[in-house]
Amino acid sequence: LGERAVEFATKTVVPTHELLEGPFTVDGVTFVAHVVPNTEQAEITMLELPDHDTLIAMDVVYNGVHLAVGDINMQRERMWDGWIEGLQRVASMEPGTILPGHGAPCDVSVIPGMIAYIEAAREIFEGGADEVQYRSMIRERFPELAGRELIDDAVIFLYHSNW
Repeated sequence: LGERAVEFATKTVVPTHELLEGPFTVDGVTFVAHVVPNTEQAEITMLELPDHDTLIAMDVVYNGVHLAVGDINMQRERMWDGWIEGLQRVASMEPGTILPGHGAPCDVSVIPGMIAYIEAAREIFEGGADEVQYRSMIRERFPELAGRELIDDAVIFLYHSNW
C-alpha cells in the first residue's frame, strides 16, 4: 500500500457487496465464484475465469509444497474427506491453468499427489503418531516437497487446536 497504508490503518472498511456463488463480471472480465467447504479451511471461495481457462483455487490447491492439513470445521470434524471432494471438484472443472494458494501455477496433474498426501497425513495422524513422529513421517513420505513450515501449521491443527 506504500504511502496509503496510514490511510487504511485508520479506517474500517466494510464490504458493500456480497460475493455469491456463481458468475459475475468486473470491468468486462467474467468470473465464476465457487464455494468449496471443508478443505484447508471450513469454507474457501475459488474464482474461475472461464474465458481464460484459469482457476484461482486459493488454498484448495497446493503445488509442490506440504499441505496444512488437519483443521476442523464448525461441526468439530477433521476435513480430510471434504478436501479430497474439493480436489475432485477442481479436477472435474478441467481448468487449463490453476493458480494455487501455495506454489507455482499448475494444472490438474497435481491433484492425485495432493489426494495421496491427505490420505497419508490422515493415516499417520489416526495411526497414533505424536507430533514429532508426524513431522518425521510426512517428510519421509514426501521428501520432494518444499514449504516445511506448512507442516508446522498442520501440527498446530492436528495436535494443538482446542476450538
